[in-house]
Amino acid sequence: HENGAMYRLFIAVTGDIPVETISHAHARDFKSALLKLPANMKKSPLYRNKSVQQILSMKIEKTLAVATVNKHLTRCGSLFGWAVAQDYTSLNPFLRKGVKTRRKPNEERLPFDQADLDKLFKHRDKYKHPYYYWAPLLAYYSACRIEEICQLHTDNIKQENGIWVLDINDDDGRKLKNLSSKRLIPIHSHLIELGFLEFVSKPKRKLVFRELKKRRDGYSQDVSKWFGRYRCSVGVTHEKKTFHSFRHTVSHILKNAKIEPKMIIAILGHTDRDISTGRYGGDYEPGVLSEAIETIPRLKDIIPYSQV
Repeated sequence: HENGAMYRLFIAVTGDIPVETISHAHARDFKSALLKLPANMKKSPLYRNKSVQQILSMKIEKTLAVATVNKHLTRCGSLFGWAVAQDYTSLNPFLRKGVKTRRKPNEERLPFDQADLDKLFKHRDKYKHPYYYWAPLLAYYSACRIEEICQLHTDNIKQENGIWVLDINDDDGRKLKNLSSKRLIPIHSHLIELGFLEFVSKPKRKLVFRELKKRRDGYSQDVSKWFGRYRCSVGVTHEKKTFHSFRHTVSHILKNAKIEPKMIIAILGHTDRDISTGRYGGDYEPGVLSEAIETIPRLKDIIPYSQV
């Protein structure tokens, strides 16, 4: 769905022309248009019923992020790379068309500091949905991506060699960002003490968060919108501090706890590009990763789920 939306946008800018006629000039024009288009174009009523050309003529306050522009260009490049290999065209016009940035990758999102965590996890008596309680806790104690959390099934919570784990996989139509995202993450002891295992063991529950509906981009849309409102309401307003910041937070904690870098890669679900460890030797055992997960400091004053 996401790729299809990107390709339709390319056609809207360039026109529906024969693939073998698409040139570097078309790719440059598309890149230029992307840099002028607004963020959340399909969601905002300001742009919903307008053509791309109409939108480009408007004054846009917040344009697409550079990372989003590059994602569009990269995926178009992948499509044209395939088209060249299949002899549909002789040119991939998207090679080396990405937007350069002076910002380091780890500066695109910021980790939460202790003051942020205190605000986000301060005592609350009411939770409209279970994910209000559990999703931020799971993100903090596991570094899972938001979609990985929202699409969890109850059978993804299991024991492996005596260790309770989150089994992050792409079974039953679930989606992963990449092959390295498939992994077992030990469940932090504080989550167990707060009642996570009891919560997921409730009968007639396939999805851990059964109130979430699958939409075009997966299950996480409602959680993302709610967390954006919630963090601002408690005073965490920096635009680079989002739900994804939990992953940066955990990475920062593990680095400063002197956890082995390759173990951090395994927990975060990144690709290990070292042939000696990435290709050979298999995955870390849950017991080993559990020791690393337990270095994540326990949050204070969190009341058990049974008491909310």
